[in-house]
Amino acid sequence: MDTCTKEDKYIGRYIGLHTGYSLDDAIRYHSASGGMVSQFLIYLLEKNIIDGALVTGYGDDHITPISFIARTADEVINAQSSKYCPVALNKVGNEIARSEGKFVVVGTPCHIQGFRKRAAIDRRFREHVVGYFSIYCSSGRTFNGQDYIFRHYGVKKSNIKYFAYRDEGCLGKLTILHGGGGEEFPSPRTMVRC
Repeated sequence: MDTCTKEDKYIGRYIGLHTGYSLDDAIRYHSASGGMVSQFLIYLLEKNIIDGALVTGYGDDHITPISFIARTADEVINAQSSKYCPVALNKVGNEIARSEGKFVVVGTPCHIQGFRKRAAIDRRFREHVVGYFSIYCSSGRTFNGQDYIFRHYGVKKSNIKYFAYRDEGCLGKLTILHGGGGEEFPSPRTMVRC
């Protein structure tokens, strides 16, 4: 181990630890924890350093997580913030392996571990991934938790126009815009666990 590298029993080897946030007020305000990943992905796309990033947004129903390759700043912004529910990234990994270009994979530590294992045995995939951005994972949750939130607040899933676990400022608020209007609710961190 060289003199620049440090080691910690919990996080392993590292050179340095830093914090930061997006200087774009809108990205920072609507992000889960400062918008640093979103802002960095946008920078990499705009400078043509990468051709896309594997990210997770919501589908047409505004509550089902959909993973896809973001190729524009708008696509990155539409996928920003935390999704506290199961997310499958495997199909998009196949798309990366079949595509030309350079990509970044964004996921929780367990996603990143799976993709690193895939890279070890899949040359086509490995050749196209130039970086892994691991985001914080608070726990493995199920869709039952999401269903509980909607029942608890009396919101019909079919009426949801926008849903975010963390929006509206630093660390955010649970936000649901629905047919009857929009509401902010106590953060999932303060709710009774289901």
